[in-house]
Amino acid sequence: MKLSARDTVVLAVSNQTGDPVFDDALNLALRVGLEQTPYLNILADNKVRGTLRTLNRSEDAKLTPEIAREVCLRTNSKWW
Repeated sequence: MKLSARDTVVLAVSNQTGDPVFDDALNLALRVGLEQTPYLNILADNKVRGTLRTLNRSEDAKLTPEIAREVCLRTNSKWW
């Protein structure tokens, strides 16, 4: 898949460790790293939360693959 300079992607991290301390830490670490590249536009957290509300979901819902795909479709972000 090719991304243009205007495309956005949704960051959805799945913590497989079973340790809840990593839930936010993994997401934050990956977001900070990816936002440093000029080649990716990560959909802002507030836009993800707003989209979740539009989809009648909790703002703090875990972004499972299915929910992340719904957010991508609603925000016209890239999905792969």
